[in-house]
Amino acid sequence: MQLRAERAELLTRYQPTSERIKQIDAKLASEEKILDNEDNLEVNEQLTDVNPVWITLQTDLKQASTAASSGKATGEELDKQIDAAKQQLSLLVNNGVDMERLQRQVSSDSDAYQAYVPQN
Repeated sequence: MQLRAERAELLTRYQPTSERIKQIDAKLASEEKILDNEDNLEVNEQLTDVNPVWITLQTDLKQASTAASSGKATGEELDKQIDAAKQQLSLLVNNGVDMERLQRQVSSDSDAYQAYVPQN
């Protein structure tokens, strides 16, 4: 601003093509270029403080992730146990059917034996 005021004052005494006016114009152009470069610079801010909300959210996220993984593993283990129990139940049903068939066979064989054995 000071250079602009000095230029305006000199213009009252000198021609715009004079050496002094050209020097001030060069200084103004240089300063404007510097200001334009500074306006185009991006400001990068880095926070060094720890954001407590961010820390809380990150902690909660990790805990939820761990709980989800644990729940998934528990569910998979329960699925395995259910499959094993179904296999055991199927085996018991098959064994029960075999047992009934064998009991009928024993009863039938016992009746046949009694029919052929002489009574005293």
